[in-house]
Amino acid sequence: MGKKRIELWGSLPEPYGGVSVHVQRLIQALSGFDNISLLNFSKGRQIIAQSNIRHSKGFIADFLSVLLDRNVIVHLHTNRLMVLKLFSFFIKNRFLVTLHNKRFLNTIDQSKFLNTLKSALYVFSNDDEVCQILNKNNINFVKVPAFLPPIGNNQIILPEEFIEFRKRNKLIFSMSIFGFNYLSSDDYGIEKLLSILKKYRHFDFGVCLCISQPNEKDLTSFKSKLEELDLNSKVLFLINKVANGSDIWGNSDGFLRLNNTDIEGFSVKEALVLNTPVLASDVCSRPLDTLLYESSRQEDLELKFLKLLNENDQLKTQLINSDKADIINAIDIIKPIFKNILQ
Repeated sequence: MGKKRIELWGSLPEPYGGVSVHVQRLIQALSGFDNISLLNFSKGRQIIAQSNIRHSKGFIADFLSVLLDRNVIVHLHTNRLMVLKLFSFFIKNRFLVTLHNKRFLNTIDQSKFLNTLKSALYVFSNDDEVCQILNKNNINFVKVPAFLPPIGNNQIILPEEFIEFRKRNKLIFSMSIFGFNYLSSDDYGIEKLLSILKKYRHFDFGVCLCISQPNEKDLTSFKSKLEELDLNSKVLFLINKVANGSDIWGNSDGFLRLNNTDIEGFSVKEALVLNTPVLASDVCSRPLDTLLYESSRQEDLELKFLKLLNENDQLKTQLINSDKADIINAIDIIKPIFKNILQ
């Protein structure tokens, strides 16, 4: 029998998002292993100068390759039921799964979904509710946060329009949004953003929205609202332009996570590690250093945003002096598991 190896199946940025950044940093953090590699499914990044990354030839070809090579253990970064069914039926006990969301809880296929996971070596999740369900169904799971810190030697590249926006405003707050479908489902709290822009319009600040793959209709509608309210100058749109969001958060005076639904908020931890104050909703567990507001109380959001405006320097100092011990690096959990699998 040949040497075991682990192959991550996931997508690198672009588009930029929590899952793709997690995959990118995970393979970077595991670069010291010659028997761990990444199969990249992203169509946005075809040329990458790394020996441990190769590009998908198509799902069927990739699946057949793994099916025939019993030395390969696949680490899936997907919750697509059909993919999990194929792996659970044909490649039992040779795959791991990271669940980056809990959408399966709201589908009629929940039992089918859970049955596929019973064939996995491990299932990683960062959500307490999901972990409880996995435990109840006798699925071998490990609670693993999504967060992996920015790689320190990355060169910081800021878009020119951000630099100019920074110069024009005393304070800059940033947000990360994937999809921008706020008319149908305002997951990212765009209406809440509008409300605080209106209420505090006379304060000297701006908000930078880093948006990946927006719904153009929804984006146009939002821009029209800003124009109607004469708030255009308060908002900078960086659409499909940010290769590394941490560069933006690290050069902002605050990060806003106004989500109405959330699991972990990868970028929340990213900003805090970079000593950028974070204002976030209480819809899920957050790090202790987060400036939390009650998601059901608009007045609490307004009060906490005012604190972010008026006490910005103090909040930054608190973060600099904080050990951030509750922000766990996922690699510290994943690496020992991978080492054990490869033995």
